Amino acid sequence: MLFVTRGHEDRIGEQVYGVPDLVVEVTSAHSRETDYGEKMGEYERAGVMEYWVVDPEEGTISVYVLREEGYKLLGRWEKGQLARSEVLGGFEVAVGDVLEANNRKGER
Repeated sequence: MLFVTRGHEDRIGEQVYGVPDLVVEVTSAHSRETDYGEKMGEYERAGVMEYWVVDPEEGTISVYVLREEGYKLLGRWEKGQLARSEVLGGFEVAVGDVLEANNRKGER
């Protein structure tokens, strides 16, 4: 999933042109290493301002924000906590709700 903030609407057409402001990846047993490694590096080099990793196996959401020196961990939240965004000021999401929605998706 990706998000483009207000002010960057010109990036949206039939597809997104340019760099999204926020990207969310949901890890799996097969993608975990890639999501925390290769993809994270690609998003960092591209200039994605915020990168979320939803990790059902660990039961966490990790949020990384882009700084001058690269991605820095804003926070790692678990069930019972609210994960928050810096890019989307005021946006918070209940980690348990996200993990539960992911579990339901897997049951289909």
